[in-house]
Amino acid sequence: MAGAGDGSSRDAGGVPDGLGGTGRNGCSLAHGYDTARTGVVCPSVRIVPWRGCSAGQRPAPDRIIRYRSRRSRDHALVDELVEEPAEEPLAGGNVTPGVVRVGDTVRRPAGPWTPAVHAVLTHLESVGYPHAPRSLGLDERGRHVVEHVPGEVADTFPPPRWPYREALVRIGRVVRSLHDALEGFVPPPDVRWNRVIPPDREELVVHHDLAPWNLVRGPGEVDGARLVVIDWDLVAPGTRLWDLSYAAHAFVPLAPGTRTARAAVGLCALADGYDLDEPGRRELAGLLARRTRSMYDLLRRGAAAGSQPWAGLWEAGHGRSWLADTAWIDEHEEDLRRALLDG
Repeated sequence: MAGAGDGSSRDAGGVPDGLGGTGRNGCSLAHGYDTARTGVVCPSVRIVPWRGCSAGQRPAPDRIIRYRSRRSRDHALVDELVEEPAEEPLAGGNVTPGVVRVGDTVRRPAGPWTPAVHAVLTHLESVGYPHAPRSLGLDERGRHVVEHVPGEVADTFPPPRWPYREALVRIGRVVRSLHDALEGFVPPPDVRWNRVIPPDREELVVHHDLAPWNLVRGPGEVDGARLVVIDWDLVAPGTRLWDLSYAAHAFVPLAPGTRTARAAVGLCALADGYDLDEPGRRELAGLLARRTRSMYDLLRRGAAAGSQPWAGLWEAGHGRSWLADTAWIDEHEEDLRRALLDG
């Protein structure tokens, strides 16, 4: 599925094309979303007038108070003091600064690719895919609003008490169901993608960043915990195996610190959970080093051009790590291929 170009810059107005539009009261709203359903509405509708505090009182610590301007019925500009949930910066991640939690939502800086992300998440919700947050449009500051998913980010995988093989099988199923759900997705016209690495081919829209740090895990054991994939800004056309090979590197993981026998078990379990056939397993084995090397090349190019965040990651040593991981996969490619084919 061919894309219409890879976007990387903000538009002049700060609100992405395709998520603008004028809704009730002249506010920018997410295309296709009713404010009554989503709760993403403009300031004149959403504000809660602050009734004031008695002497010595303070607002609740999880709320903030500030002025906002709105148009009254006679079109006069009116300032009101409003109360709303405080913003809680969310830690983690190497690429997207400025991500905050506000109540039961997460607000992310928007870009020209945000309408594509919104369309993908809306499609996944419509087909009942359970492993993605809901997209709720834009807030009054032009930020992308998505559902906040309770749980822990799985920075290390598998989490304690989760059997290694069963955990990788579960991840394989999550990825397979994602790709199956995206098979019928038709991108909106004039879509812009935030794709930073060219894939091997284009056959459907994929996530491009499936990794433990982009997975929220709810409470429970390996078969019962809710798993939700987050950080969809890089979603773009690619292939199933390009996406799966990145997930294999991150979740197994395929790196010098992993024993070869353990990596073989984990990679085979991931492929089993995905229900990958023999031709797919052969192709996956050949893609693992190439996909890992593509990350090194991205950081190297970014460092040469002074492009952030890639230049910063290069300076922090991430380039050396990706190159070492590529060399490790090259060294053990035959062992990994044999594990995939022999089961």
